[in-house]
Amino acid sequence: MSIEHETAVQAATRWYATHSAQHLDRDCDRLVDRCAAHLVELLPITTNQAARAAQLALADAASKDSPGFVDLDRCTSRLVILRDSQRNCSHVLTLPELFQLVLARKPDPAEHALGDGRR
Repeated sequence: MSIEHETAVQAATRWYATHSAQHLDRDCDRLVDRCAAHLVELLPITTNQAARAAQLALADAASKDSPGFVDLDRCTSRLVILRDSQRNCSHVLTLPELFQLVLARKPDPAEHALGDGRR
């Protein structure tokens, strides 16, 4: 990770500490968009770099107390394997299940275009 990227992730982490409570409805897409816009204004980085830093900072903060991890070696583009360290087992999530989770979290996916390659 470059020093510029690390700086952007640290700035995003500070921004989330101040602004996360403004998004109590779990609108993570909007939260990431706002953070990325802040990073673009603050640092000499592209919109894509800012979005990536904002996503990583949010994921790090949300995952700090997670009981496991994603087993990347066993995942595919249609299957995610979660390794549950506490129970010493794995959980399988298919692509349709993941989309159900996303839709349950944010019922109107048309509000945020997915064609920008950031999500």
